[in-house]
Amino acid sequence: MERILHDLHHCKEILKLTSDTIIWLSKEGICLDILAQEDVWYLRGKNLTGTHLPDIFPAALSSEFRRDLLHTVNTQTKVVREYALPSETGTSHFKCILQPYADGILCQLRDVTGCSTCQIELDKANRKLSAIEQTALLGHWSYHSQEKALYFSGNTGIMSTSEIRRMLLDTYLNFVIPEDRESLLEWLENKLKGRNGQSIDYRILFNHQIHYVRVNSYLCEVLPDNSVFLEGYIQNITDIQRRRNDINTLTHAVNNATESIFAARRDGTLIFTNRKFRKNHLISEQADLSGLKIYDIVGDMQSPEDWHKRMKLTESPHAQVYTIRNPLLHNKDVLAFEGTIYKVTTDEGEETFWSFTHDISERIRYEKKLKRLTRIFNHTIDHLPASIVVKDVQNDFRYLYRNRESYNRKVSMEDAIGKNDFDFYPPEIAREKWQEDIEIATTGKKKTLDRRRERPGR
Repeated sequence: MERILHDLHHCKEILKLTSDTIIWLSKEGICLDILAQEDVWYLRGKNLTGTHLPDIFPAALSSEFRRDLLHTVNTQTKVVREYALPSETGTSHFKCILQPYADGILCQLRDVTGCSTCQIELDKANRKLSAIEQTALLGHWSYHSQEKALYFSGNTGIMSTSEIRRMLLDTYLNFVIPEDRESLLEWLENKLKGRNGQSIDYRILFNHQIHYVRVNSYLCEVLPDNSVFLEGYIQNITDIQRRRNDINTLTHAVNNATESIFAARRDGTLIFTNRKFRKNHLISEQADLSGLKIYDIVGDMQSPEDWHKRMKLTESPHAQVYTIRNPLLHNKDVLAFEGTIYKVTTDEGEETFWSFTHDISERIRYEKKLKRLTRIFNHTIDHLPASIVVKDVQNDFRYLYRNRESYNRKVSMEDAIGKNDFDFYPPEIAREKWQEDIEIATTGKKKTLDRRRERPGR
């Protein structure tokens, strides 16, 4: 068989077909001979023979080339370097190989622009992916059934780093909360059998803290030795899960609140009711709210216009407290609700109205009893055959209360309130009473006085 590659007759033609430009240089960098591709842009139209090669490059690149050339000459070793050259369409990348040959230096220049461009784009994509992983707390994991070992890396912030870490499955399970281990193993077994399944969430204890993680698998490959290779992503969802727990706690608190709470759209359609509201208005726990209007349910509204009046309360910059009389259509024992209403705009820009009310029937009944008892008390005190007065120590001993027997019957209690003894008695008597009041207020001791003088105006 003819060995064409070793035939000197074919060598030149073969070299022309390769992607390299070959230049034989003197130790000083003078081009002694060249075998170049005809379409190499930076050599097009140039005769480099006898040219000092570093001079054809830009200044910065020329300095690098001189340094590499000198290193090859002095050490008689090969130097491999990639250079970036300005081109007609941007930047071209060339791989340069310098090595000793005969009495000079053999220089090979290879256009690697395509490969370098791909590498640059790949690096950009990797940087973007890394940024996304850091934001989303994502990482990569794989599992080898034969080794029974996990490999993981990434930016989850839990155990994994940018470097790939290997851990036996049994060791990893020690970090998993005991209640979650069985479900994780079941999920893993199903994935090894090629069954499509959803991601799995579980908890791990790491650095004395409980973390929530989510694992999914996007590759299941059976290897030649019949072992199985799984690959997927792992995500730290601790913050997400804690916010969900907070929402669940808040929902539980709202549902079990003693206040009656509902939310409705501007047209009156209910979108939320807590357990107390449903109980008050006989709405079952399973009832669909989307078909219910608030003005068809509560006792103080009969039309959309009534609902619009209630919504107008939210236009005030301050919370408006309102009272609803006979709020329940089916229960007249409930006398009134007291409540507030707020407008909340959702993330979608929709206006919703939240109402919070509580039963004040007992308070109303108590106030009625108190008023009745106050009337009885006032009537009794007012008709006692004794003078009773109450004075304000902090306000110059002015009258807060006086009954009919007190001093001058011609002066009504309403006219006496806010006045003091100087408004009713001569100055010497008023001053004497004022001194007595100061003594009692200062010492806090009871004092019995004998008034045997004619009252003014009697």
